[in-house]
Amino acid sequence: NGNTLGSIAEIDDSGTASYNGLLLSATYRKGGINIQGNYTWSHCLGLSTSTFQSYAASYQHVPGQNGGPANRNLDVGNCTGNAANPSIVDYRQVANVTVVARTPKFSNDWARRIGTGWTFSSIVTARTGAHLTPNTGSDVALNGIFLASGTFPVPQRPNAVLSDTSATNKGDSCSPGPCVSWLNAAAFANPAAGTLGTTGVGTILGPGFWEWDQTMSRQFRVTESQHIEFRAEAFNVTNSERFGIPGVVLSSASTFGKITSSATGSTPRVVQFALKYVF
Repeated sequence: NGNTLGSIAEIDDSGTASYNGLLLSATYRKGGINIQGNYTWSHCLGLSTSTFQSYAASYQHVPGQNGGPANRNLDVGNCTGNAANPSIVDYRQVANVTVVARTPKFSNDWARRIGTGWTFSSIVTARTGAHLTPNTGSDVALNGIFLASGTFPVPQRPNAVLSDTSATNKGDSCSPGPCVSWLNAAAFANPAAGTLGTTGVGTILGPGFWEWDQTMSRQFRVTESQHIEFRAEAFNVTNSERFGIPGVVLSSASTFGKITSSATGSTPRVVQFALKYVF
């Protein structure tokens, strides 16, 4: 008769999380060339975070499926972030490289007119994917605590019945499209009714991300106090697709394990030009 009872929320301010990382950086400068790079290798591990925002009917209970009187350490996993704290994500590897190069002053008259004074700037960013948590999408545990939408953190998790959860055609197009295969739906199954799943938090690795942006500019002197500046910029130079996260709601069979959107912030190649007269 549990469905006849009102909800009782137990909220406390305890919990643990840890972040360990190695940050490497390097700089090279010589002549008109400046190269800077950094690389981070890290691991974020802990309990999912939560706030009091929008609790009410949608968030009546603590975020973990094993929260409350059960052992909440069973909800410890790779940091996945949530609606209130989307930036708390375990990106295991992140790398950034910037290159600024300026052409020298050539001695030849025509070479100096055409080639001197150009500035080329490149930015390359790359990172591994975020960790995700699968969601049953229904109240399999029969406790009234679940999020059908898959919003992080996910209370009820399925069982992983295969050691390799990746799709056999991972990264390839799938049907019905447009979509990209990422997870093998057969690798997950609902636990027995009235029980909780055994899949850990943050056990699915989403797609990585990389992008190359490029600019080039030059100033053309008109008089001592006046010049014309030309600038060209290209974002996502290679016009490559950046995958979003796959569907993680097991009950949504048409989208589970499939990527149906681009990554947040991903855009097609954008090229823009600017011409400025300074006087």
